[in-house]
Amino acid sequence: MRPAVPLLAALLVLLPAGPAPALGDRDAPPAGSGAAGDVGTGGLADRITKEQQEAIDRGIAWLATRQDPAGGFPTRPEGAGGNQKNADYQTAVTALSTLAFLGAGHGLRHGPYARNVLRAVEWLLAAQRSQEVEDYISFPNDQQSKMHGHGFATLALAEAYATAASSEEPETAAPTEETLRLRDLSRRLKTGIQGAVDLIQRSQATVGGWDYHPGSGGKNDHEGSVTVCQVQALLAASNRGFLVDRGRIDRAREYMKKSQTRSGGFKYTLSHAEGDEKQYTYALTAAGVVSILGLADWERKEAIDRGMAFLERKAAGLWRSSIPRPEDTPYFFYGSFYAVQAYHWVGGERWKRFWPPMRQQILALQQPDGRWTGADTTLDLGDVYPTAFSLLMLEVPVRFLSIYEK
Repeated sequence: MRPAVPLLAALLVLLPAGPAPALGDRDAPPAGSGAAGDVGTGGLADRITKEQQEAIDRGIAWLATRQDPAGGFPTRPEGAGGNQKNADYQTAVTALSTLAFLGAGHGLRHGPYARNVLRAVEWLLAAQRSQEVEDYISFPNDQQSKMHGHGFATLALAEAYATAASSEEPETAAPTEETLRLRDLSRRLKTGIQGAVDLIQRSQATVGGWDYHPGSGGKNDHEGSVTVCQVQALLAASNRGFLVDRGRIDRAREYMKKSQTRSGGFKYTLSHAEGDEKQYTYALTAAGVVSILGLADWERKEAIDRGMAFLERKAAGLWRSSIPRPEDTPYFFYGSFYAVQAYHWVGGERWKRFWPPMRQQILALQQPDGRWTGADTTLDLGDVYPTAFSLLMLEVPVRFLSIYEK
């Protein structure tokens, strides 16, 4: 097995810095190489508008009111009994909510919502300690999030870790109580994140993908949407200086290659035969393209082009539009979260065509009190779930999260 190596040095402060590669050997794609190489996003499309920033601020303010005393976020409306004792998917939704705060620039050390981020991070670390499976992040009564939740939680903790330490304090100064507390949290985060990464690596199937359950790691235990979630978690951890086995990344890259069909869509599992592109979803294809780009697979320009063309055909065929519509898009919030990332990564004319109407649609869906509502097909988890995903979409061009860097 190849040795585990730190792929990037840990970042100390969460700042909207210039492009930061996810892998140590990532090179920018060659200039003028088409859709995959055209990573320069188009001026006005990348501008954070006044309406966009106000929507983010209102959404974050509403989200803060939904956090329960223990630090988690509910997945059912309060009137339906949603609380930390019986809410399914709470691990995933708490992780997504944490990412929404971080993506808006609120970290463990700064911003009016630092306390919210701290409580959410402590909740996720406590969920990890509560499990019988070593290093697995899952709230004890959450039987649904599974490895999706673990992946989102690892991603959230890795992004939060960058905000726990500060390079601004003189080493000679007597540490304050707050400094000592954050240093302790940083140490616990470091241990917890590396453990979470190790669990992901132990759970990888021999074919390179991941399944719903921790530690499965068999030949046939794999599924596309779970795999994408673990890939982003590993990339975020590597961005923050954690040890990731390069061989695991290589196997994930090969898995994503094999998952893509000739039509440009992505299979739910490798065992699915090639067929009519109607069977391949918008959501999984968007996630697949993001994985290819995140894995620094620039030589697969043709595959990226096919994936983006598939998304455009789906949008034109299903919605007569360049963007997905919530009323008739399976897993609209989940799929759009990845679609916005894919278009932003690719940039150029595609991004300029896609983002302004998509942004306007997201803004129009926001309720006066700051939340978003709606279910992802049959997945109705209350209003925190669509609010977190909508905020994360609006935050992509802001680029506070390392996974949004190109």
